[in-house]
Amino acid sequence: MLIGTFFLKEKFVFFADEKYETSLKDPSQLRRIYFKNFDLEFVKPLTPNLNENHITTVDRKLSFDPIKVNGWLNALGKIVIQRKVSKEDFSNLEYTSLMAKFHSIGESVLFQFSNKALKYELGPKIPGSELFYLRLLKLSVDGKIVEGEEIIIARNEAPKELYDPKNPNPSIGYESFKRLFSVSRRLFLDLRVFTNISEIGFDFEKGIQKIEIDNLRNKTFSLDFFKMTSNPFPFKGVSQDEKKQLRFLDFLKNLQSDDILILDSEQPTNKISTIKIIGKKNINLELFRTFKERNGYFLKKDNKLYQINPRDASAFLGNVQSFWIKKPFGKILKGLSSFDFQLSQGKESASFSIPKSADFLVLKNNGEKVKNKMAFLRLFLIIFGPQEKNLNSFSLSYKPGEAVRVSEFRNTSFSERYPQFSTSFLEKQSFKLEALGKELHLLKLRDELLIVDMRNKVIFHYPEIFPKNEENPEDTISLMIKDYIE
Repeated sequence: MLIGTFFLKEKFVFFADEKYETSLKDPSQLRRIYFKNFDLEFVKPLTPNLNENHITTVDRKLSFDPIKVNGWLNALGKIVIQRKVSKEDFSNLEYTSLMAKFHSIGESVLFQFSNKALKYELGPKIPGSELFYLRLLKLSVDGKIVEGEEIIIARNEAPKELYDPKNPNPSIGYESFKRLFSVSRRLFLDLRVFTNISEIGFDFEKGIQKIEIDNLRNKTFSLDFFKMTSNPFPFKGVSQDEKKQLRFLDFLKNLQSDDILILDSEQPTNKISTIKIIGKKNINLELFRTFKERNGYFLKKDNKLYQINPRDASAFLGNVQSFWIKKPFGKILKGLSSFDFQLSQGKESASFSIPKSADFLVLKNNGEKVKNKMAFLRLFLIIFGPQEKNLNSFSLSYKPGEAVRVSEFRNTSFSERYPQFSTSFLEKQSFKLEALGKELHLLKLRDELLIVDMRNKVIFHYPEIFPKNEENPEDTISLMIKDYIE
């Protein structure tokens, strides 16, 4: 006989007494589940459609995920009754000893229904066997009066993958069942920051007009989701990354916390970011580093505090350039059948073409293949980066092929910061790439590669991802025209 709960079949079988069992078959009778340190309250009658169920704490301040609750109940329902035993099956000493072990283990769960209550008490495991004792107490609706008692010997139908046929461990089923009693509140919580559309008042994709972010690391900026632009606006020659902007929206929609805390008189401290979501309904979020002497990342929304992981927190610590396409050619490469360009330095120059193909191929002006393809490959891995595939998740991490940052080019400030690169040097000696109406000057520093777009007056700052290697001194980007002209 199984003791269990199967919501989709609308069946509750908690007690071996058939009369009592019949009174509990309707899942809508379940009102609360009491654990050691918390409880679940079923605000609405339980239905087979899990998404319609509303489960909260008694004070209605926190919501629980009905799918997680149902998963726990179904796991509890994997218990198989081997046989029932009674007090008469034991000597007085044996029975007293058994009850003492129940008390010592101290693990129980109380189910409260509309007209009855039932308490599960976990007993000891029978040595050398997968069997264990379980005590079921039939109680009055308030849980104070015991109306019936059964002691059963049971086993857990634990998933077969838990067992190693070569090294069988009869304790696995018992230990896994025991963990069902000692779960934390966090296991059942709906950890989403935005739990449902009715709570936030709008649909994410259609209801958000703008998001403003003000953090300690960077200047305040905003993202406009109607015009798909940012403020500040991208520099001339730099494009808005609309896909990344939409991924950020999707990130917010699905943002999950590690825990949820209800704020009382004590508030979090060390605020590092403020996020304003503007739309059909305005929502304010604040990111803090400390709460009650706990360090971490705490996102405040209304009277709730969501503890989030560092990676998710970093999404609120970026700058406006995080949502720009920081590549010299941006979006203009789309749809090209070939990329035609010219390399020059001083009085020397040569023209090349990269046709659209599965393999990286560089052709001379006369149609012949270049022999030193690797020199071109190192160069264009910096400028274009590897092809992005299945990029759906939002991240502010650096991506190869994209500048770390961009800045405006001004002759005076540029000469002051980089005195080795005078205006005369840029015009006569720098390594230059011209393509698609752009004139790019490439300059290498010890730990940085600069690509200066002279026509748009913007600088792309790249990390040096091909540093010189003593064992392979040629494994680096060359900015000498002789390495490209045979």
